[in-house]
Amino acid sequence: MVKPTFGWAVPTFGGINDTHIDTPLIDMIDFRMIKEVAQLCEEEGYDKLWVADHLILGKSSRILEAWTVMSCLATLTDRVKIGSKVLCYTFRYPSILAKMISTLDVISNGRVEIGLGAGWNEEEAKRYGITFPTISTRIEQLEEYILVLKKMLTETSPTFNGKHYAIKDAVCEPKPIQKPHPPIWIGTLRGGKKMFNLIARYADGVNTFGTLSSVKEKIERIFEVCKVVGRSVQNLKISWDTHVLIGRSDDEVREKKREINKYNPNYPSYYYLSPDARQRHGIPDKMSWEEYEELYLIGRPDKIIKRLEEFVDVGVSEFVLWFLYLPHTDDIKLFSKEVMSSFI
Repeated sequence: MVKPTFGWAVPTFGGINDTHIDTPLIDMIDFRMIKEVAQLCEEEGYDKLWVADHLILGKSSRILEAWTVMSCLATLTDRVKIGSKVLCYTFRYPSILAKMISTLDVISNGRVEIGLGAGWNEEEAKRYGITFPTISTRIEQLEEYILVLKKMLTETSPTFNGKHYAIKDAVCEPKPIQKPHPPIWIGTLRGGKKMFNLIARYADGVNTFGTLSSVKEKIERIFEVCKVVGRSVQNLKISWDTHVLIGRSDDEVREKKREINKYNPNYPSYYYLSPDARQRHGIPDKMSWEEYEELYLIGRPDKIIKRLEEFVDVGVSEFVLWFLYLPHTDDIKLFSKEVMSSFI
């Protein structure tokens, strides 16, 4: 079995009081906590730190801006990779993002990874005055966006004239440390022919979430498109985005569930999302802990290891981990000691 990589999903927003399912015990964000846990993750052997890209999210809509956080974490760590999960392309012009990528890759000594997506939160875009076209147009724009990024990161004086973006004799120096450029991931909620085609043609990796069967189906469909376009699947990485609640015993896990429900009575239901958003994400209106455990990594180390092995068997090579018990760090240490060590 190929050794998978494990990355911490950095909580840049609070979720207490049923305001976001990813961070149920975090109230107001404290960057000191993020700094300390990031450095702990590096000490414990985690491979990457992933930062979500939103402008409005979580409790009181307070969220730290993704690239600023990534830049700070790059100076506070030495080994772990720093990635975005995933940048909404409409937030930043491609040539400017290319300059940001190149700069941060130099500063971090080649540790940047770029996750990109077509976006889904129309309300967020409207509040910031950002154009939010149809999904078909967004995917079309994202393709040009990636082409501009790759030109800027690899060519001396790139020029591009597209339907949506244009650059002329641009200069992006110094170039990134990683060659030909830092890895580019594409994230997709539900997937579709156009998005899979984009992944097959341009991505170094794809970020997924969902049940084992849905992830397996998505991987199979992506691999089919790869064959059509002549892309080798051997160099396409697959990651799975998941929640983690781990305990040394079933009683410990139950106690942690009780603490989460003490501050989040409706957990693990996604009530904070609109019905339309729940449908877009493929999430039921109401969910029990039993149903929730079938989707994520909940339980003793041996149970979690078995579940991870099932995902590795269908092609997942990387795991993006939202630790639900934060700001307590016990789970991060236990996961490293009992789970990650079994894959060495």
